[in-house]
Amino acid sequence: GDVGTQYRSVIMYHDEEQKAAAEKWKSEAAEEHLDPIVTEIVKAPVFYPAERGHQDYYRLNPNAGYCTFVIRPKLEKVKKVQEKEK
Repeated sequence: GDVGTQYRSVIMYHDEEQKAAAEKWKSEAAEEHLDPIVTEIVKAPVFYPAERGHQDYYRLNPNAGYCTFVIRPKLEKVKKVQEKEK
């Protein structure tokens, strides 16, 4: 499976307001889950877009194995959280 720091999720912030929002989310998420939240919160580095062939992978390959079994379930979790917050 996707285990190890190379697979760990990360939230990158650009300013202190974004950092505070990310830390608040992580704290609230930790209260709702038994497993530790290992998402890292770090200052965003300089961003360089990937080559064109790597753009929009999920949108262009929604039925690929990784998209179906890894990305889609994560997106569904995020949508549920967003719906609760409405």
